[in-house]
Amino acid sequence: MRTIPFAGQKIFLRAEDLRRDKMGQSFAPDFLKTVEIYHYEAGPSSATILTRFQPVFLSEAEVRETYALMARFVRKQKLEEADKEKYFLGFFRDYYGRTDEGRLKTLLIEWGIW
Repeated sequence: MRTIPFAGQKIFLRAEDLRRDKMGQSFAPDFLKTVEIYHYEAGPSSATILTRFQPVFLSEAEVRETYALMARFVRKQKLEEADKEKYFLGFFRDYYGRTDEGRLKTLLIEWGIW
């Protein structure tokens, strides 16, 4: 059991934090099959599971390269803003899974892709 940083209703999962055991030893990413998030009221005996998921750790370079290729297509198609959003965010959801779409959009803007 580990405490994960949070602010309000958001938790912050970083691959490097999840790839370490209780003793601080790192392990291979494929060893981590499932992450469970619990809520504790007064102590460990009052645990309520909130969610369970399989984390996916992506290479920033891979995602950036994929979206750079997609951006060329989108520019040629001259898509409207709403269609561009559906295309970029929908691709991520379909290919990688659910994510914080606001954060993804921010990254794409920072990378000059959006």
